[in-house]
Amino acid sequence: MKDLTAGFGNYSLGKYGIPIEQLMKNITASLQSYGLYDVPLEQVMKSISVSLRSQIEFDEDIVAKICHQVLRTPGEFPKLDLVADGLSMGARTLRRRLRALGTSYQRILDDVKKEMAIVYLQATSLSVQEISELLGYSEVTNFRRAFMKWVDLSPYQFRQQFAV
Repeated sequence: MKDLTAGFGNYSLGKYGIPIEQLMKNITASLQSYGLYDVPLEQVMKSISVSLRSQIEFDEDIVAKICHQVLRTPGEFPKLDLVADGLSMGARTLRRRLRALGTSYQRILDDVKKEMAIVYLQATSLSVQEISELLGYSEVTNFRRAFMKWVDLSPYQFRQQFAV
């Protein structure tokens, strides 16, 4: 399998500096775990990775480190305590530092899920149900509600308007 993350280095994407390399690896690994990764998808993901590059910004602060932690385990999203341990600090300290930055762990996690959902909807033919499961939602309605809050469109509308 080809490396879909080539050329990204330490660049990041989005409001919280989500590491593009980790995002692409996470998406690829999640799709492979469901047996859904194939060559046409690889080509689509490469084209999306090119468009993501236009949005990148270099950022190596604590938020970017959290994103790295979150994206290390494909299909799983670690709890705050586990991320704090990975950063060699207590959960309360991490919460305080994030509050000082005007964000929270949940906001960062939601941003990661949002970026992953957008890529899944644009680059795959996965059903909304499958995407919601990959992103850790127990009910598709919860995913749909979150997605509408993020982009003001339902996942179905978004796919129709922005699919690659």
